[in-house]
Amino acid sequence: MVGVGDGPWECMQEFDDELPTRLFDNFQFVDFNKVFIGETEEKRIANLCTHCLMEVPEQYKTICRLGLLE
Repeated sequence: MVGVGDGPWECMQEFDDELPTRLFDNFQFVDFNKVFIGETEEKRIANLCTHCLMEVPEQYKTICRLGLLE
């Protein structure tokens, strides 16, 4: 989930960190205004993409380990 605007986003960050029990962490919150930074547009886009995708490798490994993919 990407938060765009002036928030408040603290509750979403808490939600991301403390979701109820589930098989694995399948939620990533990104505050657009905090990560879309950089001196060039290319750098800003790279920062946003990095933050949005940073948990995917671990999520994928967990999905495979749990046998949720066929």
